[in-house]
Amino acid sequence: VMEHARRHPRPIYREGETFLFLGQETVLHVQETGIRRYRPGKFLGGRLSIRVPRATPESIRRVVLLTYEAATLRLITRFVKRHAKTMGVRPATIKISRARGRWGSCSRGCRLRFNWRLAMAPLGVIEYLAVHELCHIKVPGHSRRFWGAVEGLFPGYRPWRKWLRDNGTRLMGY
Repeated sequence: VMEHARRHPRPIYREGETFLFLGQETVLHVQETGIRRYRPGKFLGGRLSIRVPRATPESIRRVVLLTYEAATLRLITRFVKRHAKTMGVRPATIKISRARGRWGSCSRGCRLRFNWRLAMAPLGVIEYLAVHELCHIKVPGHSRRFWGAVEGLFPGYRPWRKWLRDNGTRLMGY
């Protein structure tokens, strides 16, 4: 844990800090405005641009989180819809979670939840997680049958699963 903290310090939430977006470094750009409501920022050309009423670490953190949640929902929904159609399933809901230890879950009633930090990972990881949770609609647990279903829907999932295993603790540090 200490080694992890040294290699991947917690964010400070300030101008110029770097964050990951789709597996690439992106630079935080903070604009202080008179806005009253917190709204998600935008990822564009290697920048994460946000607007805050006052540039405090807490207000910056709040908007960064909103921005990642919105991006994760947009990206995961695209993959869930694509693969759900192929599978012939229909998730009841797709929600974003702030859980610290889980990337996704599928609960009874086909309710899917995904961690907001997924937008930090490459697109292949996001697609893998969408397929993984969708497969749980038909096959509970992680049996051979389950992994066969994942393989059938997304044959190239293995390197993305490995990427998540290798880099997941870094992302969970945010």
